[in-house]
Amino acid sequence: MIKNERERTRKQQQVKDYEQLIIQNRELLKRVGVSPEKIEEHIALNKASMEEIKAEIAEYDQLKNHTTPPSETITRIGDLLVKLRIYKGLTQKALAERIGVDETQVSRDERSHYKGVSLERLLKVIQALEVEIQCNVAERPVVATEAPVENPAEAAGMC
Repeated sequence: MIKNERERTRKQQQVKDYEQLIIQNRELLKRVGVSPEKIEEHIALNKASMEEIKAEIAEYDQLKNHTTPPSETITRIGDLLVKLRIYKGLTQKALAERIGVDETQVSRDERSHYKGVSLERLLKVIQALEVEIQCNVAERPVVATEAPVENPAEAAGMC
């Protein structure tokens, strides 16, 4: 996930590099007599990687331009906070100033997807982003995959 303009610029350069690599590989393989089908198979991985990067850039741009509001599940709260920061047009530095920490701390928190930060800091970030996060609780459906085991030790071959 792209978190700032510097990363976006780096990812954009990676796309250009992939485009050049694909062209070069296609020309080289064609010169040595590889069939068009085999050439496409060979460059498919590069194309897939390039498309993933393009999707990351598109997501960042949509957040930045307010065309897609951010959303995530609660288990990805860190990603949601990063997306909200971008959507709100804040830099890591601006968020850091709002919550009273150094910019490097926000960068570390975002790199770790806010894992291990205190609930207090999470609440400060949410308040600084001027949003309210709502959670819906629902029971997960029980999926029966196998019949219940009467004797687990026996089922494991221990008896």
